[in-house]
Amino acid sequence: MSQTLPFDPLTMWKKIYEQTEASWNDAIQETLKKESFSEGMGETLNYYLKYQELAKETTETYLKQANMPTRSEVADVASLVINLEGKFDDLDEKFDTEMTKLDPTIEISQLKKAVTDLDMKLDKVLEAIELIGNEKSMDVIGKTKSYDVIAKAKNADATGKAKPSEAINKEKSEEISKKPSGAISKVKSTETSKELN
Repeated sequence: MSQTLPFDPLTMWKKIYEQTEASWNDAIQETLKKESFSEGMGETLNYYLKYQELAKETTETYLKQANMPTRSEVADVASLVINLEGKFDDLDEKFDTEMTKLDPTIEISQLKKAVTDLDMKLDKVLEAIELIGNEKSMDVIGKTKSYDVIAKAKNADATGKAKPSEAINKEKSEEISKKPSGAISKVKSTETSKELN
């Protein structure tokens, strides 16, 4: 008994494909090698580019009239947003690093030191004010005593009983020795100016 295989359409299609592919491949390769084909493809590409440019201009004009953003404007905004995000990330990193560098205890200790320095300076100012006040009161006391001495000397001259100059100088030296050193020079200058008058 002879076995016959049933009809297989896949093998038939495979044979047709192989035969047509070989013939079309040769024909297409020869066509692609021709210069006229390259010129035709170049012209087609030029027409397509002109059409694309015209469509772009028309679309941009329409979008501007409709008060809508164009593709280039949206791309510009997107690039600005990306740049802004990058800068914000950089600032965030710098802020984090600076905050980790800061130590509040150091700041507090520096503030305490500044306050104590200021307190010491204020104490010195108060001491200087008290010293100046004491010197002024001593000047007033010295002036009144010097006026008394000069008046006594004038009265003695007027009555004819002049005191010896040694006694006047002794009284003055006793008054000066009672005063603080800062007030001595001031009293001397006031006494000499009064005596000259």
